[in-house]
Amino acid sequence: MAAVAPAVAPGQSPPAPIIGGLPWGPGRTGGGTHRPTQRTPGRPLWCARLAHWPRPPRAPPDAGRGGCVSPPGRALHFCRRLPGCTRGRVVSPAARWLCACSRRAGPALPAVSATLQRRVWSLPSEPSAAWTQSMVTDLGIPALVARVLYARGYHTAAEASAFLDPPQPPDPMGLPGMPAALERLCRARAHGEGVLVYGDYDCDGVCAAALAQGALRALGWQARVHLPYRADGYGLREDTLVSLAQRADCRLVLAVDNGSTAHAAIAAAARAGVEVLVADHHRLAADLPPATAVVNPLRAPDSPFVFLAGVGVAWCLARSLGAAVGAEPPSDIELVAIGTIADVVPLRGANRWLVRAGLRAMAGPGVRPGVRALLAACGVAPGSAPTERDISHGVAPRLNAPGRVDGPGAAFDLLSAPGEAEARAALAIVDQCNERRRAIGAEVLATAERALRALPSPPPPPAVVLADPGWHPGLVGPAAAVLAERLGVPVLLAAIDEQGLCRGSGRASPGWDLVDVLGRCASHLLRFGGHTQAAGFEVRLERLEGLRAAFTAECAAPQAAGRAPVLPLDGALEAGAGDVRHDVAAAMERLAPFGAGAPPPTFLLRGALISGAARMGETGRHARLRLRVTGAGAPAGSDRSPAWGRDAPAGEVQAVAFGLGLWTEGFASGGPFDLAVQMTVNRYRGREALQLLVVDAAPSDGDWSRFLTAVHAAVPRRHPDRDGLAAAFRRLATLGRGGGPLPPDTSLTAHLVPACLPDGEAAQAALAILRDLGILTDDGRFLPPPAGTRLDLEDSPRYRAAAAARTAVAELAAAVEATG
Repeated sequence: MAAVAPAVAPGQSPPAPIIGGLPWGPGRTGGGTHRPTQRTPGRPLWCARLAHWPRPPRAPPDAGRGGCVSPPGRALHFCRRLPGCTRGRVVSPAARWLCACSRRAGPALPAVSATLQRRVWSLPSEPSAAWTQSMVTDLGIPALVARVLYARGYHTAAEASAFLDPPQPPDPMGLPGMPAALERLCRARAHGEGVLVYGDYDCDGVCAAALAQGALRALGWQARVHLPYRADGYGLREDTLVSLAQRADCRLVLAVDNGSTAHAAIAAAARAGVEVLVADHHRLAADLPPATAVVNPLRAPDSPFVFLAGVGVAWCLARSLGAAVGAEPPSDIELVAIGTIADVVPLRGANRWLVRAGLRAMAGPGVRPGVRALLAACGVAPGSAPTERDISHGVAPRLNAPGRVDGPGAAFDLLSAPGEAEARAALAIVDQCNERRRAIGAEVLATAERALRALPSPPPPPAVVLADPGWHPGLVGPAAAVLAERLGVPVLLAAIDEQGLCRGSGRASPGWDLVDVLGRCASHLLRFGGHTQAAGFEVRLERLEGLRAAFTAECAAPQAAGRAPVLPLDGALEAGAGDVRHDVAAAMERLAPFGAGAPPPTFLLRGALISGAARMGETGRHARLRLRVTGAGAPAGSDRSPAWGRDAPAGEVQAVAFGLGLWTEGFASGGPFDLAVQMTVNRYRGREALQLLVVDAAPSDGDWSRFLTAVHAAVPRRHPDRDGLAAAFRRLATLGRGGGPLPPDTSLTAHLVPACLPDGEAAQAALAILRDLGILTDDGRFLPPPAGTRLDLEDSPRYRAAAAARTAVAELAAAVEATG
């Protein structure tokens, strides 16, 4: 089971979590030095290696409050209350017990965890029964929802009510810089001056530009839009700014979603007689840029607007302009919701109301034609409100795609389309860009993974820095995000152009501030900026090694040590108390919208028995489980099914484990599991069912041997290795001699099993890999590569997935061994 970080008592700041769960084991050191890798085809030019991996720190003296911890080297497990434990939260199965719940003083010892995701699980302190009952009575919510509100800091009925039903944001006229911006824009309107809206190439920037231009034109301004290409770099550029303003006869520029740190460009524009207004949300430098006005909610840290995305700031400006001229600008609240979710800003303050209102507005008749077309392409039924996931996984990637692979014009044309026909035409171009994005992004990620596999074995680096001249500069960000989540360390990836300029993106997990770390490496950088967990940067190739060394040193500094991935839990599900029910899951939706800073509630479910497990999805990447949970079901008198059908066995609940399909056989190996789950309502064709989403898992008794044995036995079947593929290749070469068509797959399987591969599943996997490599054609012919040509199995996405699966199993085994 996972190590559990200490609880947070009311009124106290969260203590440092107990660290554990790294697949390389705690306290291990390595003696590698930092040096660039040798350049080989298909491998990035630079990478970071580990110098030292510090031991995880001890938790503070009061860290045991709210939970129990085990002696070093022992995994933590949940079980029934022990004598002397005032909370009955967490205990160890070891012979010696350490219960810190009833002893507020005394050190809490570091613990090692082993979970499928190798994360530290953190449980909150729980409210009293009297407090919970008062919230249930006052707000009409289930007790579990009340406990979630308490865990997230809403300790009074007024606070909880304001969160559940967020009020409309106040008048944004009070934002710093807003009066000056309105005065200059109103003067431009009175004198017939044009305004050039200067946006950005990402989803937030495109939404902000579309909203700003629409509002300005609707309210009587002449407005044009410029969206830069990603290759031009982020933000205002001096040469572009002056030439565009002069060519468009616009001596007034409104920068949306950029401009907060463009001191040099804005100063140069002023010398050329061009005024700049900034409406942005990015981090400010020590001094404001020399613009006519800077509207940035970060200038008012106590404002409810402080978390706005760029499109949110543009919306505030549009509201204030409408009030200034006595007219109502277009609502465009759907654009605010899309840009806010896409930019992964915290859903707090005004953002909570804006996103909720925007999602609901998308179900109405007044939504923009381009947004309506996007929703249909993402499978959202007409008249239905999309979810946050529909936006983050469907709409936002499509709108980001043109700016990543070409220019953002197609995304802007889609959002600004005046009618359905224009929207469909623009959507076709956007979808083409999205397909290119997927293909190019997969290749960038595959190349980065090959470079990482070429590094020496663990321990892990404190940071990863990679650059490659073959990478697309618009697709390094998503690849960096995948690696940062997988490795748990900050990742910088950059594309190198012909002039030796490296343009890149960085990603990091929660707890890091990338802009702050890059700021301490600024002497090596040309430009940088962004957010705490996502940032962009530019560096000359000759300074890349210096950046790598400085960035890695900063991430390995003592203050950065011990940053193991933490999974915050919102409490434990008590099935016997009626927590695992359809109506409770439905009530949990009142906590939406979910996103950055407001994740879906995640709970501990102790001792769940898995009565069925099967892979799902085209590639079997996900798992579908049936959980036997005592007491689970629908409330008395409900006609809703407790599981996935009215004939479902009593006490069984359907669960889906996204991304955990590799472990299906382990789930089916028997024994109870402790699960980190989210409760949802699955709605399909008018039917509703309770469904759990499994986020992480570990055997309840800490015995991984049964689980790993089952997974190890399945890996050769589902993921053939090089030797098996080579044997299958030779056999197919014999069968395909003469160029005629091969037998159908069912007959081919008989030729490959058991001579080359263990069973039919392995044979089908091998055939799919050989088709990826072009050796097998769709019409069933064998095409051997030309003589002297060496095949690279890494060119097959399925083989890369197979290699990743074998690596994941080995890493989990190492993590389990490290727990002793």
